[in-house]
Amino acid sequence: MFDFSEIIPEEIGDGTGIAVPTGAYKAKITSCKSSTASTGRAQFEFKVAIAEAPYAGATRTEWISVPQSKEDKVVYIWTRAFQSIGVPPEKLKAAGSIDPEQIPQFFNGKTCHIDFVAGNKDMGGYDKIKFITEAAYKVKKAAAAAAPPAAPAASVASSAPVTARVAPAAPVSQTRAHVGLQTGGLVPDAPVAPVNNGASGSSDLLAMLNG
Repeated sequence: MFDFSEIIPEEIGDGTGIAVPTGAYKAKITSCKSSTASTGRAQFEFKVAIAEAPYAGATRTEWISVPQSKEDKVVYIWTRAFQSIGVPPEKLKAAGSIDPEQIPQFFNGKTCHIDFVAGNKDMGGYDKIKFITEAAYKVKKAAAAAAPPAAPAASVASSAPVTARVAPAAPVSQTRAHVGLQTGGLVPDAPVAPVNNGASGSSDLLAMLNG
C-alpha cells in the first residue's frame, strides 16, 4: 500500500530543476526556518533562489547550525550570512545577542549574495552555497568576466584520422564553508566578538533591514 498522507506538496517540485554552473550570484532567500540536523543539533534551513538570468528561479538549500556558545566558530558563518543581506559586522556587535526565534524575520525574503559550487552528482558530490558580501560578489563577477574564453578546438580535415584527446582539467581546491555540523566556522580576518545587549539591539537591526 502506498501511503501519501505525510507528503509535503511544497517540497516535491515538478522535475524542471535548473542546472546552475559554479559562480557568484545575486539571489533571494525564499525561506528561512528552524530545523534539526541528523545529529540532533538545532540549525536553520535556507532556501535560496538565484535572481540572475538565465538561471533565475533555480533554488538550492543550505543549512547553518545554531551557535552553542559565544566561542562557537559557527557565529562567523552567521556573521557572513548577515553581511550577505547588508548587515555590517559592527551593527551585529552593537546589537549583541539575537533570539533564534527572530532569525527568520531577518532573512525571509531578503536579497543576498552567494558563492555557488555545483556538485558532481555522478561522483556523489552535492551543490554547495557560501554566503558572501556584496563586495566579494562584485570582485568574483569582475574576475569571471575578465577570464579568457576557452580556446576553440582545432579543425581537422575530414580525410585524416582523428584521435580525440582531451587534457584533464586542473584540479580545483574547494573548501566547503558548509554551515551544518560537519564543518567548522569561517573565521574572517577581524573576528567580531558577540556581546549581549538585549533584544533592543536586534529590533534596531530589523528596523534597518525593513526600513
